[in-house]
Amino acid sequence: MMSSEVFAGAMDEMAPLVVQEQNFVVEVFHASSLETTDFLDAIQQAPPEARVGMNLLSPKPMDPDREMAKRVTGVMDEVFGFFGQEMQTLLEWSVASDPIQGVGVMASLSRHAFFLQESSQEFLLQLLDQMISKLQSLWAKFVDEQIRAIEDTKVKIKKRKGVIAFMKIFPHFSAAVENTFSSIAGPDYDGPADSMFETRRLVDEAYGRINRAMFDSLKVIAKESPTAVTQAQAAKVGAAADDPEDKEMLNYHILIIENMNHYVEEVDDGGKEGVLAEWKGRALMERMEALEGYVGGLSEGLWGSCW
Repeated sequence: MMSSEVFAGAMDEMAPLVVQEQNFVVEVFHASSLETTDFLDAIQQAPPEARVGMNLLSPKPMDPDREMAKRVTGVMDEVFGFFGQEMQTLLEWSVASDPIQGVGVMASLSRHAFFLQESSQEFLLQLLDQMISKLQSLWAKFVDEQIRAIEDTKVKIKKRKGVIAFMKIFPHFSAAVENTFSSIAGPDYDGPADSMFETRRLVDEAYGRINRAMFDSLKVIAKESPTAVTQAQAAKVGAAADDPEDKEMLNYHILIIENMNHYVEEVDDGGKEGVLAEWKGRALMERMEALEGYVGGLSEGLWGSCW
């Protein structure tokens, strides 16, 4: 099992129990301003053997009496004070070795928060909000690290030809993210369902930032001449036929074509509209422009001396 599946399984088992316990507390102590029957009326309506309690697993509506709601939340804090820390520890474990698992954890938390919204389960909702905020912070830090690594490639790369490393990695990265997301979201993944909206937004924002950094860095890398020494040597011997500018432009077009073609062929957008499909469309345009420039240079005879 993926660590996000472990987290989701634990949350799916324990969250309903916390809901049940809060409802039990409210029922036993009549701790709700929504009660319309007082105790004496209740016991007179039916003998003990005919009295049936409410469904303790069904969330109650939010109590308009905020003081009463705070008292109930305070009782839950005292009884389940350990629960929040245990779940925070499990969250940290889930993403420690693989930050991508945070997408699955986010999907699990978002689902529970969605179905409890506008309910009286304020203790559990506050805990879910805290974990979601922490996870968003961890995910943002992870994405920032990926972008820094991409931008550092502009400085560190030595061999400026072929498919650049970050263009090779991204298809695997996006596939891992979508696999983790879909594993936890299940039938709510496609669409996505309203309960998965926040997770989809988080992932799509990361895709947008990372792709922008990749495409911008690729163009910077492509524009830098990898043949500076050859050009200097050519200048010394008066090799005017080998135009450095033509060679630089040829290398630029080839590098863009190779990398954009790899992106188009390898990135899986699931065959549906979304951020990945948008960037595949942009990659197609970039590849087409580079091909036009390359073919145009051939027709004008610019590349002949560069081969």
